[in-house]
Amino acid sequence: MKALLQYFSKVRVVILEIPAFFLFIEAFEIYLQTIQLSLSPFKDHLYWLGILGFGYVYGFPIAVLTATIAGLFTLNWRGIHELYAIHLASELSVPFLFLLEGILVGIFFNRDQSSLAEAQTTTRELTGRIEDLEGDRQRLIDANLALEKKAVSREDTVLTLYESAQKLGSLEVEEIFENIPGLLTDYLHAESCSIYIHENHQLALVAQQNWENDQQYPRIYEHSHPLYKLVQQKKRILTERELEGVDDAILAAPLITQDKRIYGILKIEQISFMNLHPASLQIIQMLSDWTIKAIENAQSFGARKEAQVHDEETGAHTFFYFKERLKREIRLARRYKLDLSILFVSVINFDRMDQDTQQTVLRIVYRVMEFQFRGDDIITRGDDERYQFCLILPFTNQDGAEMAVQRCAGEIFGYEFKPFESEEELLLLAWDVVSTDDQSLFAHPIVLEIIPEDKQDRTEEMIERLLGE
Repeated sequence: MKALLQYFSKVRVVILEIPAFFLFIEAFEIYLQTIQLSLSPFKDHLYWLGILGFGYVYGFPIAVLTATIAGLFTLNWRGIHELYAIHLASELSVPFLFLLEGILVGIFFNRDQSSLAEAQTTTRELTGRIEDLEGDRQRLIDANLALEKKAVSREDTVLTLYESAQKLGSLEVEEIFENIPGLLTDYLHAESCSIYIHENHQLALVAQQNWENDQQYPRIYEHSHPLYKLVQQKKRILTERELEGVDDAILAAPLITQDKRIYGILKIEQISFMNLHPASLQIIQMLSDWTIKAIENAQSFGARKEAQVHDEETGAHTFFYFKERLKREIRLARRYKLDLSILFVSVINFDRMDQDTQQTVLRIVYRVMEFQFRGDDIITRGDDERYQFCLILPFTNQDGAEMAVQRCAGEIFGYEFKPFESEEELLLLAWDVVSTDDQSLFAHPIVLEIIPEDKQDRTEEMIERLLGE
């Protein structure tokens, strides 16, 4: 395109500008003759200037062309027969000088143009280099900012993950299981994930997130399954490439206890490829480490809690002690045909009280019951979901238990405790009495949880067989 423009520019010079230049000089000379003046003494100088100007601006060909035309205008033609005369040499000297000037100007122009072209080329190369360097500099700045942003983002992610992982500080193992899939979803952007525990030589599902109804992921991995074998063999994070023969897992992180046993696994079934990178492996490794530590802490706390005989807040026996003692009392009652009654006590509207008031009410009720019941009666805390207290009354039938309830309930009502904001609302208790003499004890839900019905039947058959012998 540039070469085409240069070509049309030269055509315009040849067709318009050069003829216009010479016609202007001739016209000006004619005008001067009308006023009896002459341009002849200066005409050659104007041609010199024209050749110089056109040659400098447009180069060698235009300079030679202008010089040739100027030479033709300066010839004093006398006729064809005089072309070979001696004086023709003097007539040709000026056109020759014009042509020489055009050639020299053209040569200088071409040299200048070559230098200019080289300078322009060098300038373009330098400009391109500067632009490349500027682009490299900008890319380095962008890369640095990206690295800083990534570092800050990663630090924020770790800190936020650490804060969120405080959910794992629960002392209930079931709550820890429920929270883990949510953390995998929030910080690894897993589309579906799960947690399995190792028991009875298999991996059993305990919690999952975002499993659709049509997704048939296994709920149990038998010991013969490839995933079970790989986890036991590798004991480290397994990626999709390593999970050969496992179509329903992209990542699997084992939960390894302090004694190097496999407690379970964290498993990701679906995750975007863009979210799979080294940082993801570090996050799931942190989560697996925190998870097993939280589980071990919860189990240790549960074991210590169950080992306690007395409740620290009230002084009553613990619910764990109630369950163990109830098994023994029922066994004795069945074996020796003894009366046994159980009282389940709940505080009405207990959930409407604030925590401090609840603790105060529990202590007051325990002290009253401790005073009202016999020394052989066993007062324990309840499961707190349904009952606040449980009482075991050995050698007590249904009637005796109901009399004891009336006496204790009347004592508490007589104190007129008012634990609620409303000054008119008194503290009231609900009593559930079950006994062996009417067999209601063995049908109570809590008793069935502690000693299932089929186990009760087997125990009774064994006792009868022993007594028969």
